[in-house]
Amino acid sequence: MTRQFIVFRKAHAALRLGDIPFIDAPEPILAFQRTDPQGGDALLCLFNLGGEEAHFALPEGDWADCRYGLMGRMEGKQAALPPWGGLVLCRNA
Repeated sequence: MTRQFIVFRKAHAALRLGDIPFIDAPEPILAFQRTDPQGGDALLCLFNLGGEEAHFALPEGDWADCRYGLMGRMEGKQAALPPWGGLVLCRNA
């Protein structure tokens, strides 16, 4: 998993540069966005820190699964997060 993350991080400037604005989310969800300050990609990172499936309404934008492998899934304009799982979404330009 560590090597996979290193490859993923190298592919997305948003993970290497810029701020991490946290998004208001109900417990037990941790949500934040990473955006490349040079106008590149944007990532929405969602994590379920609880033992039951959780849902999160996605912010405005055209989001797609980045295929990082955290077992979360998109259901229309919502993210479905498995227990102790997550989802990383890429904003389509």
